[in-house]
Amino acid sequence: MSKTIHVEKVLDYVNDMLATSTCVPDVRHGMILVLSEILHKTDNYVGFRYLLDGEVPEGQEPGIRWSDGERTDGYRDREYPDDTRRQYGMR
Repeated sequence: MSKTIHVEKVLDYVNDMLATSTCVPDVRHGMILVLSEILHKTDNYVGFRYLLDGEVPEGQEPGIRWSDGERTDGYRDREYPDDTRRQYGMR
């Protein structure tokens, strides 16, 4: 028997795990690979944004940290402590 799942449900599940999970980053990398493949294959990929300090569990590294808390255009003005802390969107 064949079953289907809506891409949006997978997106919501993975986005929640990328934001709230305290598992090792390798697990989140796996989630990112699967979600990215699904979004590309269904022509729904529109990119992602990195999560900030207040969007991840306390004590966990964010996806991006801006110098002085301000967003700037300079590459040297930001760092990426945990690049698995992301939020994806879709068409």
